[in-house]
Amino acid sequence: MPGTRFAFVLAIVSIVCLGLSACQSCEQNEPVSTRFFEPYETGEYVFDGAPALEAPRRIMFGDAAPDQIVERAIRVRNVGRLPLRLERWELTAHFSAQTLPASSSPPEPILPGQSLTLVVRLTAPSQEAIRGRLILHSNDPHQPEFPIELFANEALPCLSLAPADVLDFGRTELDTTVPGIVEAHNCSPNAATTLRLERLEGDAAFALHAPALYDEIILAPGQSTLIELAYSPVNPGPALGRLHITTNDTFENPRAVELRGVATGSTCLGATPWQMHPGAGVICFGRSFEHHGAPEAYAYGAVPHPDASAWADVANNRISFNAPSRLCNTDCACLNGGDFTYFQTFFTYRPGDDVRSLHLGVYDVDDGVRVNIYNELRPQGTTVSYAYLFDDTRVELAQHLAPGTNRIVLTHLDDCCQDRAIRRVELSHNGQPAAICAPE
Repeated sequence: MPGTRFAFVLAIVSIVCLGLSACQSCEQNEPVSTRFFEPYETGEYVFDGAPALEAPRRIMFGDAAPDQIVERAIRVRNVGRLPLRLERWELTAHFSAQTLPASSSPPEPILPGQSLTLVVRLTAPSQEAIRGRLILHSNDPHQPEFPIELFANEALPCLSLAPADVLDFGRTELDTTVPGIVEAHNCSPNAATTLRLERLEGDAAFALHAPALYDEIILAPGQSTLIELAYSPVNPGPALGRLHITTNDTFENPRAVELRGVATGSTCLGATPWQMHPGAGVICFGRSFEHHGAPEAYAYGAVPHPDASAWADVANNRISFNAPSRLCNTDCACLNGGDFTYFQTFFTYRPGDDVRSLHLGVYDVDDGVRVNIYNELRPQGTTVSYAYLFDDTRVELAQHLAPGTNRIVLTHLDDCCQDRAIRRVELSHNGQPAAICAPE
């Protein structure tokens, strides 16, 4: 097959960048692990693979006559990442406790996100004020001894918050809104409790929806109200906030709930580094086509899944190669067989981003190239252009894009024994070379 020969400069890098980190400077950085159970550090946040016990700090038994038995059920919850073992508990006089359902053996480990019901019982000795303490012993490394104060025959305002200390919105995509709730509960059985939201500080991604700041809320005994918040990140990375609350709680005033969130995604407006997939090898079609790079021939080369293990970064992010054909010395006659090689990049943008043009140029092809785009509007992909033997393709992609992630795939076809080549590929955004963004 005649044609210009170019130096073969294609190499395979062994690391496939599948990172979840966002692009900070529109340059390719070190890959970030996607393995969930490994520690993942982002700024002040460090993955804490440990159990964590959450329970009320106080139990109010209300008024109790002499010899009267009063029971209160509490929920002991594991808000950590590993099983929580409730090893034993200690109680002062006049109080006892048992799990629900009752068991004489130690309770089973509490799995992450699950809870255990503990019934605490008071046998009142008199009508005088009664105070005691329940201490939970567990394998929580931060609080191996968790104290809970016990009160009876006292009219004490009491405010409990759930969650009590930290409202974690978790990992959130950019430009999405995640709701969050803090439940404020009057844990006193015989006294009104008031609260007021004083201020919300920290990252602007956090918002308070209800109730309004500075409104005084009066909770009757046993009554609850919901504090509605939201996390709407516009910048990648971790975010911190704090909600400050004042209350007439006898023992804890003021209060604060820390807000946390981590935004994933990228503010980098550009394309990820090109990757190459070597394909499945030579395929005999069982029929002959009339010319090189025939569009019908691509039906024999299925595009690999975007996360297939064989994808590898193109050296220097530059597609440029001229290599011997792998069809030589096979049973496939010229134009009756093909060897498919694939290249992919991902162009991600958000509504409102400036994407007037995304221009792709593929130059000096031997034997053919097909250009496909996959996105939310075209999940099965659409073909936007072809290039034929010793030909180029210059195509404007902007009209085929959709907000979000757009996968651009080049399928290179070698259909005759001699050479296979692409001299160069250029991707430009709004008239300039597209910025290189780290994979999300």
